[in-house]
Amino acid sequence: MPIKAVLLGSIGVLAETSELQREAFNRAFAEAGLDWVWSPEDYRTLLERPGGRDRIAREAERAEIQVDAAALHRRKSELFQERMMEVGLTLRPGVAEVIEAAGRQRTLLGLVTTTDRANVSRMLEALTHPVTAEDFAFIGSRDMVARGKPDPEIYARALHLLDLAPTDAVAVEDTPESAASALAAGIPTLAYPGHYHRGRAFPPGAQRIEVLSAAAVGLGGPA
Repeated sequence: MPIKAVLLGSIGVLAETSELQREAFNRAFAEAGLDWVWSPEDYRTLLERPGGRDRIAREAERAEIQVDAAALHRRKSELFQERMMEVGLTLRPGVAEVIEAAGRQRTLLGLVTTTDRANVSRMLEALTHPVTAEDFAFIGSRDMVARGKPDPEIYARALHLLDLAPTDAVAVEDTPESAASALAAGIPTLAYPGHYHRGRAFPPGAQRIEVLSAAAVGLGGPA
């Protein structure tokens, strides 16, 4: 049976943003008078546990100091959004093809993220390829769920609101933790690793792909 929906699992599936986010964290730390500097190697390890605000809280605990993790994370998000708009973002290979094929075939598209709504809005504005919120039948956000990925709550919410069974859809995720979220919801899942995750193992059941295409997600000929 043809699939009814393609669920892109995060802003990192659409475009590479991890390096811009790492830079934004470091700028926020410097503004706050903190001497924390996360190197690419540090950040690669930190990304193994989702949640930017939680990363800040854990860093403060490690350093044995008190910080307002929520406020610091808000400032990081502001800096990240500003930087996206300054430099612009390019869709990852294959994403435009999938979005266009879904539109032609009237297949639902979801962006099943748990980032802040403002990050999603700014990202869509920053993309050099025209992609808008109207292209998606569902866009997730942090305030929709009590538990972030790898918990499957956001995927369960998307399936419910789109009136889909898990096997009606295919998910595309860029991190092992997010792939685990989709798999736990019973959704066939493609692992399309982002730059910071290419050397990592994805959970059993996630089909790893190096190139995203309409065919890979079931919207074309043989993958």
